[in-house]
Amino acid sequence: MSLPYLDKLRGVRVRQDGADVANAGRVFGLDFLDSVLVYDPSTGYVTIDLGAGISDLDVSTLSGASHTLAIGHAHEFVRVSHTSATTVTVPPNASVAFPVGTIVFLEQDGAGQLIVAPGSGVTILSAQSLKARAQYSAIQLIKVATNEWVLLGDLQAEGYERVALTAQTASIGTTAILTSPAAGLFEVDVYIETTTAGSAGTVLATIGHTDRIGATTQATSTLALDSVGRKIQRFLVYAASGNVTYATTVAGASGSPQYALDIAIRRQSAT
Repeated sequence: MSLPYLDKLRGVRVRQDGADVANAGRVFGLDFLDSVLVYDPSTGYVTIDLGAGISDLDVSTLSGASHTLAIGHAHEFVRVSHTSATTVTVPPNASVAFPVGTIVFLEQDGAGQLIVAPGSGVTILSAQSLKARAQYSAIQLIKVATNEWVLLGDLQAEGYERVALTAQTASIGTTAILTSPAAGLFEVDVYIETTTAGSAGTVLATIGHTDRIGATTQATSTLALDSVGRKIQRFLVYAASGNVTYATTVAGASGSPQYALDIAIRRQSAT
């Protein structure tokens, strides 16, 4: 860089967004590639105009059970609020061409769990799951390639899921609690309660999975429905393939009993 009147140079002023930057004399290592340098011989100063600065994040809100990211969500803080689980889908580049380097900030603002899902042809890389850990958890999506994103932040651990059901009156059919996890050993806690006693009947819970030998189940002992009470059991499950499931069986119920079911599953080891 060659400047006239260099012997008269008194200093440097740095401007951004049309205003002087405070304490600019303390700024080192500035990248002038996209900046404009102007020397004013009347003042003896070089002005470095950095152009537009980085603005504050815009904040928006999504409510409802499912959403797909739009181009307007780029570099935005998105609060996702719903009473039940909400899925936010990352669209393929062919549908929404986010530039590589785009960051989308997401917060689970409601009680419903925030779940991030890849659209067709999209890969989302995460050291944990694709789910926010709890209400007010904040996570970030960063686009690193055409159809590849990295997800990081306050995420639920991979291989952890919960079921929390109340006021149940009938059997529950086989339902996936963990869908096609990577093979490994899991710990399953089952807590079942008779919350409203009837005049007769029993209930039990069954955990299903496929290990190295084949499909199998483990069941709790039966809980009477004619008096208030509880059963608490823990199982070790090796899942080699397929889903880990739960079900309940109600037998001989009368007098309108009700029960509650809580299940927590967590990974203990991989393969």
